[in-house]
Amino acid sequence: MIDHHEPLDEELARIGIEQVEFVAGLTATDKHIEAIARLIAPQGTLALIDDPKTLDIVPFKRKAVTIAWELMFTRSLFHTPDMARQGMILNEIASLVDAGVLRSTMTQDVGALTVTNLRRAHAIVEGGDAYGKTVLSGIE
Repeated sequence: MIDHHEPLDEELARIGIEQVEFVAGLTATDKHIEAIARLIAPQGTLALIDDPKTLDIVPFKRKAVTIAWELMFTRSLFHTPDMARQGMILNEIASLVDAGVLRSTMTQDVGALTVTNLRRAHAIVEGGDAYGKTVLSGIE
């Protein structure tokens, strides 16, 4: 496991990984962007899902890195010709979960949706020490 509070490139090097071809799904891209530029392989891909306040992609030019943003609602928001593809993707994901190939990133269930539990979940996430997903389940 790597410590997400430390530079990603240093943490990956610590476990023997010097370069990666694909970086995806970050939620703190702006915090890690310099480390990503160092560790991503030439002609690699950076796929973002978050909304960094700024994003200087110039450091990726020399390596010819592809920068791609993903928003799961783009197809439906813009009624793209391949809009039905989203359903196919979700069905495939469900099959992979059922088969045990993909697993949830949930690490903590703080209980039913109550004011107390909502505050507790926010404190965990805002504390910056959470690994995986913290969830509320059910309604009281």
